[in-house]
Amino acid sequence: MKKIILGMVLGFILGSASLILVAAGVITVKDNAFPIIMDGKQVKLAAKNLNGSTYLNLRDASALFNAEIEFKNKTIYITSANGGSSEEDGLRIYYIDKTKYILYSDIERSFAVAGIKASVNESNGSITITKNGVNATTKYLSYLGKKYITFDFYEKSIIPLLK
Repeated sequence: MKKIILGMVLGFILGSASLILVAAGVITVKDNAFPIIMDGKQVKLAAKNLNGSTYLNLRDASALFNAEIEFKNKTIYITSANGGSSEEDGLRIYYIDKTKYILYSDIERSFAVAGIKASVNESNGSITITKNGVNATTKYLSYLGKKYITFDFYEKSIIPLLK
């Protein structure tokens, strides 16, 4: 009698589990087999493939973007040190380490039209612009293979020379 009851209970449990899987749909979770490339370089990042979509661990992915993750009051807060970018007066603004920058190559094209000469000193990481004997020099930020200058320098030193 005990074997019959045990068999019935086991059968009920297995049958219930099957019904739950059928009702919910089959979920397939696999380790991600695809390489993850960021800025031209392969990164090692744990990822899962769930029914054809790739999911990354939020904390691991945020480390790649230099962002801080905080969980409090049942809410996830993400603070990005590189804040992304926006646009002001037709010029793309980049936020890097909470400072406003512009991409040097974005404004370099306008120098010739305005009669501005620019020189880049790779050895000390500076850019000097000259117009009518007036010089202005600033350090540039080399980030992901590109040169950025602060938006503050652009506003105070370059805009007046462009006029």
